[in-house]
Amino acid sequence: MLVRVLGAVRLVDGEAIIEIPRRMERRALSVLAAFGDRTSSVDTLIDVLWGAQPPRSARKTLQTDVLRLRRLLGPDVITSVAGGYRLGAGIEVDVDRFEAAVAAARRSSDLAAWHDALAWWSGDPFVELAGWPPIEPRCASLHELWAVAHEGYAESLVENDPCVAIGELERLVAEEPMREVRWTLLVRTLLAAGRRPEALRAYDRARRTLALELGIAPGTELEAAHDAA
Repeated sequence: MLVRVLGAVRLVDGEAIIEIPRRMERRALSVLAAFGDRTSSVDTLIDVLWGAQPPRSARKTLQTDVLRLRRLLGPDVITSVAGGYRLGAGIEVDVDRFEAAVAAARRSSDLAAWHDALAWWSGDPFVELAGWPPIEPRCASLHELWAVAHEGYAESLVENDPCVAIGELERLVAEEPMREVRWTLLVRTLLAAGRRPEALRAYDRARRTLALELGIAPGTELEAAHDAA
């Protein structure tokens, strides 16, 4: 079984998708997913669910929420341990699968591997935990991996279909014009496709964007792509 916390929180059991209607229960499951096979303490769960001033009934309410989740998702999804809870043995989390898929794609640089990695992304991570400071670094890391996966996919496309790759890279630089690696890939891809004037214009666009928005000059890789063009 797979807990999904990219986008809407839900459980995937084979072909069945189990939605979780109650927000408190979605948040509790999201915390357990964030901890993976480690224990999430009762105090941590209470802090996430209610903040600095939990009600006196917080522990009892948490027990009720866990009971409801077990009834909805199955008794083996959440395990009780001393001082807290954790996901049951064999329960996977989609962010872990996504991270592993990106790592595998980086090793292979294969188009299909990058496609598989991107297929895991179905929305922002841990949306139910927005505002909880401990999860923010993990979310930032996941967003960075998502950007890297798009760039790796576009770079792998060059060998298969440069024209499609150019279109993808133009979309990527429009989405995040501050990511210099995307401009570098675009310049190189345009040059590889025999479109030297467009490559030089893309470099000029990148240079102006970086200067206006960040006050910096192009880095060595973008300069090397420009020199090649």
